[in-house]
Amino acid sequence: MILNVQFVLNTYALIVLIVLSIVFFSKKRMHNMEDNLYANILLISIATIIIGILLGLAVSYCEPTQDYVIFLLNKLYLVGYFIVSYLFFMYTFHISKHYGNMMPLKQRSLVCLNRLSPTLQANKVC
Repeated sequence: MILNVQFVLNTYALIVLIVLSIVFFSKKRMHNMEDNLYANILLISIATIIIGILLGLAVSYCEPTQDYVIFLLNKLYLVGYFIVSYLFFMYTFHISKHYGNMMPLKQRSLVCLNRLSPTLQANKVC
């Protein structure tokens, strides 16, 4: 039952990403850094979800003697997540740098503390 839910969720995620990719790649782009990073995020996300679906099927249907298939797919899945996370970081950093929304570290940490702690908000420490 858990595999079926995971398979369905990954399949829906794949469908949504494919639709987003069709919309994104069908429009005229300016071929700047933002567009290239977003295109890479879409493509790596699709590949990671496909690997996740294959991993779910391998866990269900592979014999115990074929653990190397599960091991390989698991490593590829992890690498896919690391690459997507890195690309999201670079995309966010580039957008923030490009539009001038970069706050100094001290100010950013005070904003985070202020949002996380209701006692700091109530006492107006920050």
